[in-house]
Amino acid sequence: MAWDYIIVGAGSAGCVLAHRLSAKPGNKVLLLEGGGNDTSPLVRIPAGEIKAILNPRFNWMYISEPDPTLNGRDAMWPGGKVLGGSSSINGMIYLRGQHEDYDDWARLIGNTGAWSYRDVLPYFKRMETNPLGPSEYHGDSGPLVVSDVPTPHPLVRTFIEAAKELGIPFNPDVNGERQEGAGPHQGTIRFGRRNSTARAYLRPVMDRLNLSVETEARVDKVLFEEGRACAVVYSRGGEKREARADGEIILSAGAIASPAILLRSGIGPAADLSDFGIPVVADSPGVGRNLQEHPVAWVAGYVDISTYNTEVTAAGWVKHGLNWLLRGKGPAASPISQAVAFVRTRPEEEDRPDIQLHFTPTGYEFGPDGIKLLNRPGVTIPANVCRPKSRSRLTLRSADPNEPPRIFSKLLDDEDDVRRMVDGCKVSRGIFESAAFKPHFQGLFLPAPDVRSDDELEAYVRQYTLPAYHPVGTCKMGIDDMAVVDPELRVRGVQGLRVIDASIMPVVPSANTNAPSIMVGEKGSDLVLGG
Repeated sequence: MAWDYIIVGAGSAGCVLAHRLSAKPGNKVLLLEGGGNDTSPLVRIPAGEIKAILNPRFNWMYISEPDPTLNGRDAMWPGGKVLGGSSSINGMIYLRGQHEDYDDWARLIGNTGAWSYRDVLPYFKRMETNPLGPSEYHGDSGPLVVSDVPTPHPLVRTFIEAAKELGIPFNPDVNGERQEGAGPHQGTIRFGRRNSTARAYLRPVMDRLNLSVETEARVDKVLFEEGRACAVVYSRGGEKREARADGEIILSAGAIASPAILLRSGIGPAADLSDFGIPVVADSPGVGRNLQEHPVAWVAGYVDISTYNTEVTAAGWVKHGLNWLLRGKGPAASPISQAVAFVRTRPEEEDRPDIQLHFTPTGYEFGPDGIKLLNRPGVTIPANVCRPKSRSRLTLRSADPNEPPRIFSKLLDDEDDVRRMVDGCKVSRGIFESAAFKPHFQGLFLPAPDVRSDDELEAYVRQYTLPAYHPVGTCKMGIDDMAVVDPELRVRGVQGLRVIDASIMPVVPSANTNAPSIMVGEKGSDLVLGG
């Protein structure tokens, strides 16, 4: 049969599209997901996030090339390999970014396509059911139920008081009128369970007769007839298959996989395609370029109060497991971070926050085997640049769809990003050394206490910075020569093909990217249905 819409990728945006496009009974919709089902406890229980994101069953686990700006280190760039995509393995942090982020998008695309903050706010409201209730900034009847942290750690209040001591104002709603300040997190969690887009958008409508969902369906490429996308080629169960579309094909595979599919389909820089023997369908030089990511460095200290890493014991599992199972509360029901601060590192120069700090009541250490939990109480205040200027890129490794793309990471390529990272680490350290934290603080362990000068902190940042798992931008929308999609998210140079996911973002939002990706799915569905 021929489908009206084929959606490639059941992730943060893809599940939204499947929900909205199949709401009209006359639309025949096929959703293809390269991963499997989302029923594992590692996915459903919020505390399983660390295990899930390190499991190749749920994560494509892309590995970058050695990054010359990080002392030649490579790094994992995750991608959700499961229904719900990265919303099924992320830290469940619900943040939108700054109003100005979307106004910047609008300016970059010539104020066309209605992507300013006031244009996208109705979609943020439409998608959520928020415990804050209906208001100018929040909705109360959307598919995505978000929640406050059900059982905040005692040191969350200390973090907020310490931030205030440093001149960072208290902000009870960082998704509301303004982002600046320190306040509590909300998470994509419902009744203590992870509320991914698979759970919020897809599962409630999977019995629709006009919607078909195939898992373990890995898409190779899009086929074209006379310049129009007409079918996708994919593998399932060791068998090559082809699905045809009479309407549109939509790539929602994420900022790593969507550009790779375009390249294998013949859409990308002509020279790159020639290197892999792929016939050029459209010479689009921006495919795989403009890769943006939040660089994050960990600042951590010892404390005298039990933290979640020290409660990973047999007794702790029983206690917290029962609390989660019976009440949907406790550490097992919390997002990875419980509070956040958005900071202007140089208030006299900045008109908006340039650094994000998370407060995580868990102590980690780094070693040759990766991230491990500390064996004594500790908390972590990672710092990341809100709007990094550094740019990375990706391209194919080969034309074989089973080969992961090559990610050429340059996470700290711009000296301005390095300066902001150093300043962000100083702010995190200042919180630990505040009067509010003094009764509980027992010393830094990341970075070492004697790492104080800017040069020493820069060396630390280059050795320990990692991607924050927020990749965007590789199929950016716009009107310039490097734009891959237009403001209607249609792939330039062909017909019948759109990209609707985080890859279309021209600039990374100043916060975690899951909520903005869901918003893109919501707005994208209206663009599709509106023709």
